[in-house]
Amino acid sequence: MKNGDVKDILSDYSMLSVLSYRRVFLYPHQPDKPIINSLNSERVLIEHPALEQAEAMCFDTDNMSILITTEKLPALILNITPN
Repeated sequence: MKNGDVKDILSDYSMLSVLSYRRVFLYPHQPDKPIINSLNSERVLIEHPALEQAEAMCFDTDNMSILITTEKLPALILNITPN
């Protein structure tokens, strides 16, 4: 991917996310369509505070918040809830 390395998908498959060092990209997804269609659609951009080596991301169990952490110790965990 051009925009980042780490990806996740909501448990209901309605949203894909991609993490870069300073941004999270969210893509609406229709579970019955190929993922590439979603990645080629309009995305939502979320800026996050700069973390040195932001390396991991996932959706929280609330299916709204995004958790981001780094491999640099001490590893902070950011909890971001998109608007």
